[in-house]
Amino acid sequence: MKTLALSDHLAWRCEFSGDSIPDAINSGPTNRQAPQDFQSTSGRVVAKPKYGPGSLFAVPLNGGGYGVGLVARMSSKGILLGYFFAQRWAQVPMLSDVKNLSPNDSVLIGRFSYLGLKQGQWEVLGPMAGWVPEEWPMPVFARTEPITGRSIQVHYDDSDPSRRLGEEAVPGGDNEGKPEDGLMGAGYVENVLTGLLAQP
Repeated sequence: MKTLALSDHLAWRCEFSGDSIPDAINSGPTNRQAPQDFQSTSGRVVAKPKYGPGSLFAVPLNGGGYGVGLVARMSSKGILLGYFFAQRWAQVPMLSDVKNLSPNDSVLIGRFSYLGLKQGQWEVLGPMAGWVPEEWPMPVFARTEPITGRSIQVHYDDSDPSRRLGEEAVPGGDNEGKPEDGLMGAGYVENVLTGLLAQP
């Protein structure tokens, strides 16, 4: 499985604009009325999206086209774990087009903000049939300390991508192939996928 290793830690950024990371994933009451419809990036007016672990969604790419991601874990703090896949689509794919994706098809795995889904910029395709959480695990993440150059592995709760359990220093080679630790904003995911899925 090919995963992206990113060394520029300043590029990882949260895009929690506006509210202070509202607990909108929960079903509790809020002081604002959510719109019943919204204009999706594909131009279709669709119902307010509902998503959860196992949901597939389309990510708009810069200059046109779409990538596809899957929600593997979700926290009440607006932080999700996602698997993002290698294929580029000219139009938003149908759920039936992406039903056979597997973890081995991913090019990017990481924790990301829910805003692209919450605001309707990323269109929810629907649940993956027969999705099994254990087949889409929470990975061990890696980072390199910029001053000391030490290699660090970071562990998160398997059921809560917002809860860091701890970290440990490891030999440099042990981090090879592991996803980079950090929290990706929606725009950052779009930029990275655009580069990874660039047409030759």
